[in-house]
Amino acid sequence: MKLSASESRAVQLDGFKLKSPRPAREDHEHRLVMQWARMMNWGDGKLSDVMHHSPNGGKRSPREGAKFKEMGTQAGFPDFQIYVPRQGFHGLFIELKARQGVVSPLQKIVLARLAANGYQTAVCYGFDEAKRVISDYMGLYCGSVYSREHEEKLKHKNGLGGGNE
Repeated sequence: MKLSASESRAVQLDGFKLKSPRPAREDHEHRLVMQWARMMNWGDGKLSDVMHHSPNGGKRSPREGAKFKEMGTQAGFPDFQIYVPRQGFHGLFIELKARQGVVSPLQKIVLARLAANGYQTAVCYGFDEAKRVISDYMGLYCGSVYSREHEEKLKHKNGLGGGNE
C-alpha cells in the first residue's frame, strides 16, 4: 500500500526509508508496520510472510458489516497476528493504536482471552512501539539480522532449554 505524496514524509529507520504520514492516523501506523515487515528478513523470506493484518476497522455499510460478521469477523480482534511460536508463546497479537488512541473494552476482553490461551499480546501506540515489540518477540536485532544465539539465550532464560518449542 503506497501513501500519497501529499500525506507522507520520508523517515530514516534502520537504514530504510519508510513513508510516514501526517497526521499519525491508525491506518497509517498499520501501513508503516507492514512496510517495515516487508523489508525485514526472516527465515527464508520476509517477516511479513508470517504476519497477518486483520482489517476490522473502518466504515462499512450495514449490509457489508453483516456479511463480514457472517463470515466470522469478530469485533475487538487485534490488528496484527504473528503466527510463529516463540519464547513459550503460541504467537503474538498486537492491537495497534495511533499515539492518542484508546483501547475499547471489547478489545481488552479479546486480548485477555488470547493471553489466557498462551499467546503474547500487546497494545502498541504507534509504529515505533510496534516495531520494538515485534523485534523483541521475533529476536530481530541489528537491523534485519536474526540471531539464533540470542534465541538460545532467551530459551535458557525462560527455562525452555535447547529443544524445539
